[in-house]
Amino acid sequence: MTSPRQVAVAMSGGVDSSVAAALLVEQGQPAFGLMLRLWSAGPELPNRCCSPRDMAMARRVADQLGISFYVLDVRERFHTQVVQFFVDGYAQGITPNPCMECNRSIRWQFLLEHALGLGATHLATGHYARVEQDQDRFHLLRAADRAKDQSYVLSVLGQAQLSHALFPLGNLTKPEVRAAARRLDLPVADRPGHVLSHAVSSAKIREATGWRPAHRFNEGVQEAVAWYSQHPAWWRSTILGQAREYFANRYPKLVEAVASQAT
Repeated sequence: MTSPRQVAVAMSGGVDSSVAAALLVEQGQPAFGLMLRLWSAGPELPNRCCSPRDMAMARRVADQLGISFYVLDVRERFHTQVVQFFVDGYAQGITPNPCMECNRSIRWQFLLEHALGLGATHLATGHYARVEQDQDRFHLLRAADRAKDQSYVLSVLGQAQLSHALFPLGNLTKPEVRAAARRLDLPVADRPGHVLSHAVSSAKIREATGWRPAHRFNEGVQEAVAWYSQHPAWWRSTILGQAREYFANRYPKLVEAVASQAT
């Protein structure tokens, strides 16, 4: 006799994960919610994806849906495997993607293992992607909403992970997800989405690396430093290589100084 499917839903307090959970419950699927407590550089720099307000909202949604809700403390592992990985790579002049590493080692390893340990057969997330099974193989596919497709950051998943993966939003567009949240009367219907670099923010990179441009650049790059100090979004680019040409043309002294710090 086949065991009934039990789904753990990765919840963040946002609209996507909340709707994913609500749709599963609406379908009569046994489910429970899990949330990760991630790393933060300090109380003045809380993670934008797991703040106390986010946790309270996720718990409120779980209560409304009538499902259990658990919080897993993953701060130490997240700091080592995602944040430090990103900072070390950045300091070496390469362009690591913290979202992919988070999916590889945190969400689809640590979280999946705990979900299975709690009795789940599958882990569902609010990612915009799809999984299809072809006999004994599972294939990761792009989402119906190509503008929101997140299959790229899930490309690190193998068969062991995909066989347990559910993406309830894979065939929906973002407007349809918002509409579903309103139809289901979820309190997150109009909450803004999390920014891509929510976990490794510009302030955290500066704190973790100890980078203080105004103190470390020589006089020859003071003009570039003045520009940098007014444009903190520089640090939010995790694909620095793609931005190199833009900055090289406009602020060659800044690019030269950044390159010298990485060597």
